[in-house]
Amino acid sequence: MNSTSSKNSRIERAVHGSPRHRSLVLLLSVVVVLITAYFLILPALTLGNESTDLSDFLYNAVITGATQNAEGNYEVEAGKEYNIILSFSESSAHQFDNHATLTYQMPDGLTILSRQTGEMTINIVYKGRTYQVGATYDLGTDGKLEIKFDENDPDFHHLENSTNVSFRFSYNGAFDGSEENILFSEDIERDVIFDEPEPGQVYVSKSGTFDE
Repeated sequence: MNSTSSKNSRIERAVHGSPRHRSLVLLLSVVVVLITAYFLILPALTLGNESTDLSDFLYNAVITGATQNAEGNYEVEAGKEYNIILSFSESSAHQFDNHATLTYQMPDGLTILSRQTGEMTINIVYKGRTYQVGATYDLGTDGKLEIKFDENDPDFHHLENSTNVSFRFSYNGAFDGSEENILFSEDIERDVIFDEPEPGQVYVSKSGTFDE
């Protein structure tokens, strides 16, 4: 009887392993699950908060058509339109809210003389390949810019899966002369110097008589 029990025990250990072996397998399984969960959750933990405020993403502002002096200040004329290029990019601190309307308020001292609307293209580099996703923009005379990604674009999912999306927006704006420090965001400031418009040429016509 004891011999039979011992034999059955050996068979069970051969089939199912010893209790120590089963514990080791269970421990390894738990470790694998924890490691997998860590790498799945890590991207969500390390990425920044989603935001619709484009000032959170602004990293550069260029005023084209204006001359920069040695100090880097832009020389402009009040009321004259200039082309302005704003550059936006995602970072570890902020990610675009891809399903919402992104907004940006133009700074004080900068006016939009006419509404500007249209379509634009966002270039996405995902896994070594470049994709293009459509978007629309609407910039009103109140200085509010709205940009919306096209969720029906066939490559929209590449934008969703990317964490380093960037794009530039170009528009026309005029400086009203009220501000010399244009605060595009908390980190982006451009100093402008207002030139006096060149006075119109004055032509004087003289007439008279003389004696020969």
